[in-house]
Amino acid sequence: MRVSSVDNLDIREILDWNYYIERFNSCIQKIITIPAALQNIRNPVLRVPHPEWLHKRLVEKNSLYKQKRITDVFNTIDKQTHIDNSEIQLSNDIEDIAGQDKTSSSVIKISKTKTLKRKRDELNEKTATRQWRIVLGPPPSFGQTSNQHIKWLNYQKRKWDIQREQSSTNSDTNIQLSTKQKSSHNGKIDTYIRRAAEHLHTRPWQIISYELTDQPGLFKAWCLVEHELVQIKIKVPRIFYVNYRTSIENNSNQTQRSIGYERAINNCSHKVNRLLPRCSQAYHLYEYRLDENHFQDYYTDIMTDLSNPNIEGVYEMNVPLDFRLLITLGCICSLRKEHHRTNILSNLYEFDELEFLALSEQTYLQSGTLQCIYLYIHQDNGKLFIGLFIPNNCRVFIGILDDVRENHMPNLNKLLKNECEKRLQREIDTNVLPINEHQFVKKSTQNTFYFNHLC
Repeated sequence: MRVSSVDNLDIREILDWNYYIERFNSCIQKIITIPAALQNIRNPVLRVPHPEWLHKRLVEKNSLYKQKRITDVFNTIDKQTHIDNSEIQLSNDIEDIAGQDKTSSSVIKISKTKTLKRKRDELNEKTATRQWRIVLGPPPSFGQTSNQHIKWLNYQKRKWDIQREQSSTNSDTNIQLSTKQKSSHNGKIDTYIRRAAEHLHTRPWQIISYELTDQPGLFKAWCLVEHELVQIKIKVPRIFYVNYRTSIENNSNQTQRSIGYERAINNCSHKVNRLLPRCSQAYHLYEYRLDENHFQDYYTDIMTDLSNPNIEGVYEMNVPLDFRLLITLGCICSLRKEHHRTNILSNLYEFDELEFLALSEQTYLQSGTLQCIYLYIHQDNGKLFIGLFIPNNCRVFIGILDDVRENHMPNLNKLLKNECEKRLQREIDTNVLPINEHQFVKKSTQNTFYFNHLC
């Protein structure tokens, strides 16, 4: 390398910094970021982005539709071991096979299914043979002497005992049959509900809308899951970050707090690593997650604690909850695999139980998935116009409310034709105008006029 002047030599002007930065980033990727991504850990070095091929590999690794290899299902064994296993299976006789657990369980199941029918046949035979007239014969007369009276009373007692036995056995049989029918009917309903709940926990959610409820921090979301529109509730906490100059574990609390505030903020913070805005230095950064109700109730106490001179800054406290919900979950999300729920019938989910899904894993609202209708309301000069448009059926229902009792509805075909001609004169695209093949059905009731047309 030849340099004209050695006096003003600066090594930084000679080096190719882009080359060395690229080599340094590749080393960080190999040692830190790529192993962390393969272990489902967030990128610890945000300044070094992941390579493009890594994203594709992670999607294939975590895909639910990944086909298993044949080596995951079958194992290889040598030829001699296979021959020995075959000889052992052939040496077993039919009694040993029948004594196995699987066969015995199937025999028990078959015998259980036949038990009810066998009992029913036995009861029918018993009731046929235990008829009191057949067993006791014809009843004796009451008579006039005491011996005849005692004989007649003994006969009646025996008859009453037989009738009592028959009535008790019949009632037990009816209860068993009704219980079995009821349990089978309830089982079908329970299976349907549980299958729908399992789809909600295993399939991705295509979010249609988020709506804020009356309860702070609780959002109502309409999701499309397996071609079904489902309503769920998401509880979003208030998340903000506090940068302390010294660790809060070493500082003693000098302010006097209430018992309720102490209980609310207990175990709601943990130390994290984040890049602060405007290149601020993160000394001891803590993330706080508070319930929105507690945040509003103890807002004054929280602001008093945050006025501590030990605090360098507070971040993301005023971020709206709906905005955080949108940037975190997006339009497609699902339930995390590690959050197993015992009560699958509950529709209330915590914010941390859900995770974002990329569009590369699941498409969002394919064409024909949703069927929409449009409602138009207009009021002018004491008249109310309501229009309901159904694009799939090419039908429109229009209602007009007027205070005039007479029917002044004009010729609708002529009115449509005139409006189309006016727009054609203004050189409007013909694709925007309606076609002329409309059929109007008009009906009036007292002060209300409404009609519809079919395309």
